[in-house]
Amino acid sequence: MHLPFHRVAEQHLSNHPEKIAYIFMVDGETQEQSITFQELIQKSSQLARKLSDLTNSGDRVILAYPPGLEYIIAFYACLYQGLIAVPAYPPHHKDINRISGIIKDSEATLVLCSEEVHQLVTGDSRFTESFRTISPDLRWVATYGLSSGEKYVKPSVNVSAEDTAFLQYTSGSTSAPKGVMVSHRNIHAHSELVQQYMGHRDDHVCISWLPPYHDMGLIGCIIHPFYTGMTSVLMSPSAFVKRPARWLQAISRYKDLGLITSGGPNFAYEMCCNYVTEQHMAGLDLSNWEIAFNGAEPVRASTLKKFVNKFKSVGFTHQNLYPVYGMAETTLMASIGELKVGLRAQPFNTARLHQNIAQVATNQEDSVTLVSCGKTMPPQEIIIADPDTMIACPDGEVGEVWVKGQCVTQGYWRNSEATERTFHAYEQSSGHGPFLRTGDLGFMDQGELFVTGRCKELIIINGSNYYPQDIEQEAEKACPELRIGCGAAFSIDINDQEKLVLVYELQRKYARTADQAALGTAIKIAVSQKFKLNVHDIVFIAASSFPKTTSGKLQRRKVRSQYLTKTLEILPIPEEATTTA
Repeated sequence: MHLPFHRVAEQHLSNHPEKIAYIFMVDGETQEQSITFQELIQKSSQLARKLSDLTNSGDRVILAYPPGLEYIIAFYACLYQGLIAVPAYPPHHKDINRISGIIKDSEATLVLCSEEVHQLVTGDSRFTESFRTISPDLRWVATYGLSSGEKYVKPSVNVSAEDTAFLQYTSGSTSAPKGVMVSHRNIHAHSELVQQYMGHRDDHVCISWLPPYHDMGLIGCIIHPFYTGMTSVLMSPSAFVKRPARWLQAISRYKDLGLITSGGPNFAYEMCCNYVTEQHMAGLDLSNWEIAFNGAEPVRASTLKKFVNKFKSVGFTHQNLYPVYGMAETTLMASIGELKVGLRAQPFNTARLHQNIAQVATNQEDSVTLVSCGKTMPPQEIIIADPDTMIACPDGEVGEVWVKGQCVTQGYWRNSEATERTFHAYEQSSGHGPFLRTGDLGFMDQGELFVTGRCKELIIINGSNYYPQDIEQEAEKACPELRIGCGAAFSIDINDQEKLVLVYELQRKYARTADQAALGTAIKIAVSQKFKLNVHDIVFIAASSFPKTTSGKLQRRKVRSQYLTKTLEILPIPEEATTTA
């Protein structure tokens, strides 16, 4: 049964109007803003009524706010009014291309923003001229100064379950961003499934530093807590990146509010291992952190093992680990782990994986460790299918991950060709479908999903398949000077032969002194011993120059393009190394 957004809001008004809905940690530490369910609903419905004079039902409205409560109020106002919300990073001088592309693709005529963003855009001719070219009728409206004193008024607009609630523009890790159409039914169905399988109740708490413009931060840590009646504690992504300890300190600080769900991509756990000091850990208490989810990029067993070892003294346990798998096209989650089970990491035979067969390894030296992403959430379905024949694969055979269910979204905004290709797949031997083709490779083992890589990023050399993340992980193990999660392995064609190339950032402290030739040799030896592959070229690039999406995912195809066009920011060879050579 679909429960409209305003009905969920009305339940909160009846059951716990004075309960805190969101806490925003302005500085990531002690300065905080909070809003109750009643205040949130009153302000959102008030803004919705104002929007009724500016819009028509179904119009797209860009939300260009920095992280914070204003953004959340505006998002829910759009849902109240039957508008299609379009979350976007606010524009800045270095890059207006992304928001410009979103404005153009969505055909939005209204942008809601903070007062600061409004002043920035209207006061700079570069912004006004650029946006006027894209959309001459585009209006920017600042929404500050809303009162929580006005009574809640039930919306007059009728919103159906199949209406699009918002456009989730994909982060573009492998292609140009596309607007995923997330319906009101998708939101409600996803929240019900996650609540069922994660065991969430209204006395649980979510804590997040994740970008509120992407599926994991928006659906997982803003929308889902609202539907469940949980309190959600938020900080900006920049607060976490500048000092990762803030994330763990927030979990410790708010532990008395209830059992905590919090997490992020693998790199977040890696950053905590590398940058949280003993001084930061003084007084830390992670004992109430029940679910530590890990998703959005490959989950590394080595990272999580380090994390457990480092933070077990302050109450974190292996059983709290909770790998997940999903994407914007499935609203958020497609498979999740089991509570209190922890990590299931299994070594698989490397050579057999190259032949698309998942065989448990008996020789640890010739294996790659993969982490289970859990099981699907019935009635949702996951199958593995051969991407070419579109016939289902048996357990233990690598193929493309396909998903079917009410959490699968409606398709891509005004892109019927991509929608047909991605969302309307049918298993050829049975005719069962339609399925979403995720573009990810994986296999099922004992009912659990293991993801091995992306179809389009697969490296094929001499007839064998290699996953870039496996090669990257081996390089990182061989050379601690590399920045973990800031490198790419890919193949290029030379004289009709595929050759392996690696591009990597060095840690800042090694950038000027590292012996690049020695590092390159160490990487080549490690890759050769592990995979029996020759590395054609290794390039070291400047810190923070590795292209990633706005949600932190590696853009391997973009790196490959930069390599081929010679546009990488290559590190100069240190003078000492040049002289010695």
